[in-house]
Amino acid sequence: MLTPETLPAVQKALADAGVDGWLLYDFRGTNPIAAGLLRLEGMTSRRAFAYVPTRGTPVALTHAIEQGPWRRWPSTWSREVYSSWRSLEEFLARHIAGKKVAMEYSAGDAVPYLDRVPAGVIDMVRAAGATVESSGELVTRFYAVWDADHIATHVRAAEVIADIAREALALAGERARGAEPLAEHEVKAWILDRFRRAGLTTDHGPNVSAAENAANPHYEPTTEAARVIRPGDIVLIDLWAKEGETGVYADQTWMASIGKPSDEASEIWKAVRDARDAAIDLVRSRAKANSPVRGADVDDAAEHHVVRADLVHRADLAIEADDRIEQRRHAGWHGLPSRGIVALGHVADRAGEFCRQMHVRLGQHVDAEAPVGEEKAGLRRALVHTDEQRRRIVGDAAHGGRGEAAAPGRAVGGDDVDRRADPRHRLAEFQPRDL
Repeated sequence: MLTPETLPAVQKALADAGVDGWLLYDFRGTNPIAAGLLRLEGMTSRRAFAYVPTRGTPVALTHAIEQGPWRRWPSTWSREVYSSWRSLEEFLARHIAGKKVAMEYSAGDAVPYLDRVPAGVIDMVRAAGATVESSGELVTRFYAVWDADHIATHVRAAEVIADIAREALALAGERARGAEPLAEHEVKAWILDRFRRAGLTTDHGPNVSAAENAANPHYEPTTEAARVIRPGDIVLIDLWAKEGETGVYADQTWMASIGKPSDEASEIWKAVRDARDAAIDLVRSRAKANSPVRGADVDDAAEHHVVRADLVHRADLAIEADDRIEQRRHAGWHGLPSRGIVALGHVADRAGEFCRQMHVRLGQHVDAEAPVGEEKAGLRRALVHTDEQRRRIVGDAAHGGRGEAAAPGRAVGGDDVDRRADPRHRLAEFQPRDL
């Protein structure tokens, strides 16, 4: 957040980036990054700006009738009030004319989750005599970060939902072989009940989808269109939850075959596994060498294996910050800059998604008498540029590659990856087992 305590670090980063300041803009919640950094409270229905210069005191440009949301703006910082569009533009030009400013702007909309400032506002800023640069690296450093409490709540939630997912798939498999198989919406209700018992909350979902429904990333099971889970189905469970109101969401996707997987499902799994491993290896090797890595680089590393297997590829790499960004289950701005730099100490949330007649997501394979398939790697944002986080990415030499084999009836690879030295710790080769 932007406070007198964080201001020196922000201004140093601005100087290092070669810009004259950071121009934050919001209008009715269109830029939750700005709203979060400025800690605006309550309803805002007028345009608001805040200019953070590389040197000097920040200044807020606020509407005359909306001073309440700015109650947390430090009294030692400037605040100018406008009441007409002319006065707004005059105030704006006074502060940014002839300067290079960072804004939540992504050239060519390369990173949609960052591209929060409307084109018309960019036009207005440029007309005021300023040059606009992307604030992506600033957002990564000062907004999309976790503290120790964030990490702890995430890890705890991830452990619980991983157990719930395994149990849900095992239950679906057991009931599918009996006289009363479960429908998708019934498994969903069972998961929600387990969330309540564990003290976890969620805003909607989870997604439980079988066979063709698993190819729809936004599918929602309903009682009106009940779909029974039967032997031979590929089942996807996408679940997310957090501890209370202040916890950080854990979000995982698990897939399983009800019965022996088909040859096609096995081949898809192998391609997805290899693509995931290639992406993780690239991030780890670059981190070990303290070398920058772009989201596009990681995407390309995975894409090679997916294209070779004739799958549709979409790698989503994310560094996330706060529920306000998407105002949904995920925290922060989704989508690592495809042409930007991945900050060492961050880890990507979504390793990727692949489709060919079914929905397959990168993650960890479960080799057991219960689910067979894989779990989406639960890699989440972490503290930036810390030795501990770099160690988590680079890994421990003692955890080199694939770990121990599964004990009978026990799932392997279900632990949340962001607390492992090697994301493939305890990962076994794909060996199809029946649910």
